[in-house]
Amino acid sequence: MEFVDYAEAIAVLREMGVSEVRRDNGCVSLELPDDDEAIHLDLVAPGVPSDGRAHARTIGVGRDQIPDVVEHVLHKLHLQQVLIVPVAPWRNVFDAVAFSLASNEEWQEIDATVSVELNTRDPLLCTPADFNTLKALLLAVLENGSEPVHTLVLTTTTTPVMMELDARGMLHFSVGNQVLADEIEQMFGSPTG
Repeated sequence: MEFVDYAEAIAVLREMGVSEVRRDNGCVSLELPDDDEAIHLDLVAPGVPSDGRAHARTIGVGRDQIPDVVEHVLHKLHLQQVLIVPVAPWRNVFDAVAFSLASNEEWQEIDATVSVELNTRDPLLCTPADFNTLKALLLAVLENGSEPVHTLVLTTTTTPVMMELDARGMLHFSVGNQVLADEIEQMFGSPTG
């Protein structure tokens, strides 16, 4: 995993139609264009209120299954590079996951170099060799995060896919692939709405 410049990454994502969306809480998220080809799923853990995104199918999943869904999508799409973008400065996420990831050697390598990144939203670039560390990060966010500032967006510059991990226990998933969306629903969840 390594940090890449936010301005450079967002310039490439904008060419794919990705837009930055400013939220009332000061956070900035990323979204795919909402066209006829986009399929939206909201994977929601029990007891977590869904925000009722328009045009999204809501699927109930266990909180601990959410990182598995992300890993499955990454492998299924054969993604070679994934960007992890926080919606607020990294400091919020690093503070939330520090204790949980203290014994994760791969994460500690990142944590040791992060001091210059704490007040940025520079994406972390992951390759398949990093996916286990990514999965550990997502689980730590779900276990220890609780605020909007702990939200992470996962995307790529090669395929129209966007996943937003809400620390409360929700994954907003948007993809231009109906077959994959159906597979996620069949493998990991049960329709709730």
